[in-house]
Amino acid sequence: MADEASKAVLDAIAVLHADMHAGQAGIMDRIDRLQGTVEQLRADSMVNWSTTDTALRRVRTNQDEARETYDLIAAMQRQIRLLEARMDEIQGRDATTG
Repeated sequence: MADEASKAVLDAIAVLHADMHAGQAGIMDRIDRLQGTVEQLRADSMVNWSTTDTALRRVRTNQDEARETYDLIAAMQRQIRLLEARMDEIQGRDATTG
């Protein structure tokens, strides 16, 4: 009877051991799938980050170009005002002398 009890305990231990290995294999499979998901998310994040960084650089470049264009236009407007003032002065002289 003691041998039967020992055999039953050993059989139960063997079943538990097999279940434990099956559980470990399931956990490892799940970890592998999660690792794949994390790697994909990381790759997607890097692509999105790179795309965002490129877009921000383009926006800054466009802002710089717009600022430079504004500065050029402002300088041209000052020159035009000076030339208009000179023309008014010249025409004013011609009108009084003519």
